[in-house]
Amino acid sequence: MRPQSITILCVLLFVIGTSLTVRSIGQVILLPGFSSILMLIVSILGLYCYYGLWNMKRWSIGLFFVVWAVLAVPTLLEMDGFSTILLMRSLYLLGMLAAFIGVVLPHSDKFTSGPMWQFKKTATNPGDSN
Repeated sequence: MRPQSITILCVLLFVIGTSLTVRSIGQVILLPGFSSILMLIVSILGLYCYYGLWNMKRWSIGLFFVVWAVLAVPTLLEMDGFSTILLMRSLYLLGMLAAFIGVVLPHSDKFTSGPMWQFKKTATNPGDSN
């Protein structure tokens, strides 16, 4: 059973991830380049991470930290001067990281292990068939 706090976080992350993916698709179409393609890949990985988090898979915890570390790189590269936008991005990244740590890590013992790329549904009972 998924805790309500993880359900709320998953919905929030999925909305954010979907908007980032749509934005990244637009950037790839309008401004194709390495950074646009990288952001598209990271945003799609983020959506997959949130799917794993929804299903309470242990691998989603590590993938979350990888995705959000890559998302933080553009913000960290702009830290040569102060701006309101930079401050807002930094607070957003830190806030989401703190929310994830505060909501997910206390429930990490309830997460199930399994392969990261398993798409085939497994039978719950020996007599069940797929």
